[in-house]
Amino acid sequence: MLTLEHSPKDDRIFYKEACSLKEAGFDVYILCRAEPDGGMWDMGKKQLLNPGGEEMIEIQGVKIIGVPFVESKLDLFLFKGFRDSFSSKFIEKALELNADVYHAHEPSSAFLGQKVVSRLQNAKLVFDMHESWLGTKRKESLIKLLLLPKLQYMITANPMTRGHLMKQNPDMKVKVIYNYPQKKYFNFPPEKKNFEKTVLAHEGLIPFNRGLKEMLAAFIEVLNKGNEVELIIIGETSGEEKEYLNEYIEKYKLEKNITETGWLNYEKVPQALSEANVGLIFKTPDLNNVLGGPSIKLFNYFASSMAVFDVGLPESERFMDLSENGISVLKRDVSTISEALSELTSSPELRLRYAQNGYKKFMEEMNWEEESKQLVNFYHWYLLNKKPYIKR
Repeated sequence: MLTLEHSPKDDRIFYKEACSLKEAGFDVYILCRAEPDGGMWDMGKKQLLNPGGEEMIEIQGVKIIGVPFVESKLDLFLFKGFRDSFSSKFIEKALELNADVYHAHEPSSAFLGQKVVSRLQNAKLVFDMHESWLGTKRKESLIKLLLLPKLQYMITANPMTRGHLMKQNPDMKVKVIYNYPQKKYFNFPPEKKNFEKTVLAHEGLIPFNRGLKEMLAAFIEVLNKGNEVELIIIGETSGEEKEYLNEYIEKYKLEKNITETGWLNYEKVPQALSEANVGLIFKTPDLNNVLGGPSIKLFNYFASSMAVFDVGLPESERFMDLSENGISVLKRDVSTISEALSELTSSPELRLRYAQNGYKKFMEEMNWEEESKQLVNFYHWYLLNKKPYIKR
């Protein structure tokens, strides 16, 4: 696995894909970009994974190798065209591994991965597109333009991205792999939870472009309607968002109503979610969000026996239609949002019914234990050609 922009302990990369492939009998390495001093960090940059400065570490049978990134002005300039010393060392280390499959997780790592497989006789490259194909960075857009005609194997996180890319390159073998949660971390059936009191939760980053202001404004309106409600932000805000949140809490005296957990590692998120019974998704409707997703938090809410509240994102709506486990608003104005939230906060029976429906879907099909079979089969059928046909 190749990554330049994700932590080697990223949820999808490590906990789901790498560990599942390891359990299926593959030898799995994650080759990542390390800090200039060689340090490799977890997703929240809270835990150093190699405190002894090791170039390679092993976690749950997966070997993680870091290539230190050089930060000289010349190297930073040359990195724009992948002509810097880091890119050369990254390619060299990838070639040393002599892998059967190079599984890249960003356009940049896929670009270097293409250079690697071009020098090996039988190696294959698969590009794992976590989000939508759209990108805001000029370099990323150019890389995608150059890569797409050459790509033979791809994994996407939703069918919209799959369809868009296959229209441009119909010869690709593309598989949708959803970011479903793992049963071994989520064990919170509805009967174990309290639905009498309304506790809202938002998991993950909540910057302004993911609806922080709208979420807080609607929360105040819900409170003003006489509803007893709490909000847990699972994660942490920073910068201007942190300042805005703190000022809002102080202005409206919300110290007892809003709490922020701070960054939690992957294994601790399920327990934090178990304290709430309504999960919030407030992403703004820009094109990248509309064509991307669904958010990982959506599936985590299913698994945590939570009713879901969404602001009309297409992929969220599709899964909520399938499970009938929440409310999705047609307008994003604060009045509509607060009205819908008030409906949830005023009815324990409604929250319970939605939670039961979502949890049932999680247990039956929307879990990683089932979805990982799609990943392993993709490797067996397409990448390694175990048989000249696909057995369903």
